[in-house]
Amino acid sequence: MPLTDKVASSNILGKESSPYLKQHANNPVHWQTWEKTDFEKLQKENKLLLISIGYATCHWCHVMEHECFESEVVAEQMNADFHCIKIDREERPDLDHIYMQALQLLCGQGGWPLNIVALPDGRPIWGCTYLPKEKWQASLQKIKNLQDEKPAYLLEYAQQFEQGLLENQKLEITSESKKDASSFETFLPELLKGRDTLWGGYRAPKFPMPVQLQCFQMAAFFGISEAAQEHFEITLSKIALGGIHDPIEGGFSRYSVDAHWHIPHFEKMGYDNGQLLSVFSEAYLEKPIPLYKDRIYSIYRFLKTRLQQDPGGFSCALDADSFNSEGKPEEGAYYVWQKEELKALLGADYDLFQDVYNHNDIAHWEKENYVLFQTESLTSYAAKNGQSATSLQKQLEKCRQLLEKARQKRPQPLTDTKVLSGWNSLIATGLCKAYQATQDPALKQMALKTLAFIKTEMINPEGQLIRVWKKDNEGFLEDYALLIQALIRAYKTFFDSEWLSLAQTLMDYSLQAFYDPEIDFFYFKNKKHNDSLFNPIEIEDNVISSSNAVMTENQWWLGRYFSNGSWTQAAKNRVQRMQSKIESYPRGYALWIQLGLLQEQTEVELVIAGPEASQHIAQFAFAYQPHLCLLISEKTEDEKVFPLLENRMDSQSTRFYVCKNQSCLLPTDSEDQAREQLRTALSF
Repeated sequence: MPLTDKVASSNILGKESSPYLKQHANNPVHWQTWEKTDFEKLQKENKLLLISIGYATCHWCHVMEHECFESEVVAEQMNADFHCIKIDREERPDLDHIYMQALQLLCGQGGWPLNIVALPDGRPIWGCTYLPKEKWQASLQKIKNLQDEKPAYLLEYAQQFEQGLLENQKLEITSESKKDASSFETFLPELLKGRDTLWGGYRAPKFPMPVQLQCFQMAAFFGISEAAQEHFEITLSKIALGGIHDPIEGGFSRYSVDAHWHIPHFEKMGYDNGQLLSVFSEAYLEKPIPLYKDRIYSIYRFLKTRLQQDPGGFSCALDADSFNSEGKPEEGAYYVWQKEELKALLGADYDLFQDVYNHNDIAHWEKENYVLFQTESLTSYAAKNGQSATSLQKQLEKCRQLLEKARQKRPQPLTDTKVLSGWNSLIATGLCKAYQATQDPALKQMALKTLAFIKTEMINPEGQLIRVWKKDNEGFLEDYALLIQALIRAYKTFFDSEWLSLAQTLMDYSLQAFYDPEIDFFYFKNKKHNDSLFNPIEIEDNVISSSNAVMTENQWWLGRYFSNGSWTQAAKNRVQRMQSKIESYPRGYALWIQLGLLQEQTEVELVIAGPEASQHIAQFAFAYQPHLCLLISEKTEDEKVFPLLENRMDSQSTRFYVCKNQSCLLPTDSEDQAREQLRTALSF
């Protein structure tokens, strides 16, 4: 028997490193991996593919595994009629993107688990998310019958559907605007349409959507929209107070199932917390509200205690499910509380605790379980009750520590220990901004440790970025874009030219490996890799901003720092081309709108050059000023790197240079005068 026959007759996932794939290693289904599938052999045998995509902390993936994939009867049917492939969406986001697009065209909606039946060459013909056992079996039988009875029909359908997928991708990047180019602020009313004016966000289920929040903050900062400012502040405060925030171990769950941000879908993702760290930090930089600062430290505590690994990378996520007191898997079992339990643990402090966290009908969830939930900030509560905020925080910290010890005795939720370069880059960006907001050395140390980890562990000797730590697979555009973004932020925080030089190198490589000059967009994976139906072009935001938008933002900033006019112009052109797509669905293109708003503002540069330049970092860098290009250098060798420093370095004195739209004011050696020049230049 050939080796491929032997492999296809057993489940091979036990040999994989992915926690998600290992979860399915003992299924009676003969799961294979995409990489080890012999597609030519399958085409000769005319055996259909059954592709199932999910991730380790996906609740409904667990449910479907238990009901379907652990069943001997179901497995027998799947093994007989299909070549079954399991894919970790976080390891292969390119395949997830393709088949999620297919599922949305087939069903009108998507989600995980993502199940696709395809021809042996990978062309999809049917798809679904979660299905209970009986419906799953019946659906698979219908498809098998169709293959046996009408093979020509299936082939024709697959050909037409594949053409539809390709046309859909083409339309994404070639559609023409219905109107002349206009200011990007005209998209804000549509972006705000349908907002919940009382609780923030939109309708339930509610996702924090950091990229949208950052767009609203920028629009408000530029004085473009009072409605944007109101929506930003209401949404951020309700997220901060809601039950999706974990006041015991810190951090935020992925989303809430209700309109009040109360009942979370309990999984905690690294990418959510990294992005929310950025949002709360920038909010605090603009307005130093204690609630924002508290949530900065809450996320920091969660990242440090629950996700960080040695020597500095972060795991992907914590599962929503864990074992309850009866030994059965249950969503939220690790996180919820019952009244008698809290009374026994907190004693005399229970009355205060239950008042602050609404341990009453407001916070009740189900089955005598409560999800802790604030309706006002601690500052407000303390003032209302004639108590100092400091003493209140001390009392609650004592309670928190008691509950943390009690909770850690419970069965722990699974940790998806994969370390992804892109997600770690999001966390690094958040940590840099958190240090800017707090100037806390502990946050600086963690930020630099994370950046050093990515640089030494996630970039191979050939200079290519690795997607998954300890696996030899090149990263996707998302990984390159998010790392370049983090490196630019690292420079804006610590002003070490090493970070910008590395960002420039990675941008040069990305333009070679991912960029198509004919369409002026970046492909999602290296153009040399062709093991899928097509190479996706990602332009629409999800919970993470679209990789093309992030790369365009990077090109804009690097163009400004290195005085590369072709890069800044390319970024401007791409943003303008996106207007037609934004018209159709502004909420899906928040970062593109943000870039449009940014590019419509005055370009302002501040260069601080000289032997004492670093002494002025705190006075100029630690503020919310989204359109300022700030360059600080004490090293004369930087003059060879940055044209902005040309003829400005003086070993004897430190000088400030303020420029506005490439027109420079007279240099000064006075910090006060420079601050006044900058204030005038940045005014709207």
